[in-house]
Amino acid sequence: MHVFLTGPPGSGKTSVSTVLKERYGFCYVTPIEAVSHAVEYSDTDVGDKLRRYVDEGEPIPDDLLARAVADATRGPDCTNGFLLNDFPKTAEQARHLKAEGIEPDAIVVLSVPDSLLVDRHAGRWVHPSSGRVYHTFYNPPNVKGRDDVTGQPLVQRPEDTEEAVHQGLVKYYESIRGLRAVYGDPRLWHTVDGFASLDSVHVSICRVLDPIIADKTRRWWSKLFWWSS
Repeated sequence: MHVFLTGPPGSGKTSVSTVLKERYGFCYVTPIEAVSHAVEYSDTDVGDKLRRYVDEGEPIPDDLLARAVADATRGPDCTNGFLLNDFPKTAEQARHLKAEGIEPDAIVVLSVPDSLLVDRHAGRWVHPSSGRVYHTFYNPPNVKGRDDVTGQPLVQRPEDTEEAVHQGLVKYYESIRGLRAVYGDPRLWHTVDGFASLDSVHVSICRVLDPIIADKTRRWWSKLFWWSS
């Protein structure tokens, strides 16, 4: 079972992935982890190439990144299938992944209203030295703009500004349009309300995946019976 999970920044993909991994026994694959593993453990040509890009701080080409991700999905811990989080992001990456023989059985999209995503990020403030995180609405400091423990000023990270969040959403929707052009079968796409509680999101995704898994299992047994007859 090959599940691709996507959604806008801050939609809760990592939390959802953890729950799905535990339920279905999927291995969990992200491009960052795939590259890190290849750089650290692989003695192949791919690992050597990735190592050079990482050491030099250069962007990794899409074909090489797709190869690293594809290799990660073929590991022994992926016998029950895999959950690929936030990759591919572009049509070009999707085409390279297809060339590696990796196709989705389901693409799950977490949908969260833009206004909520802006509120989640733009209200976030951080105490730099400790990493303590506050939120204007959900977890405000005792004194506005000050850390509760030290009284030192809080800062807003560049990626949490309202402008940055809007720019991230624009890129995300461009990404989805590109991916739909590559994965054109509408039966692959399943949109889930990511604004609900984690338990509700989990239930909604299971309602999507359970029938697909059951159908794949039936077809597998049918082929096995045909081969043995």
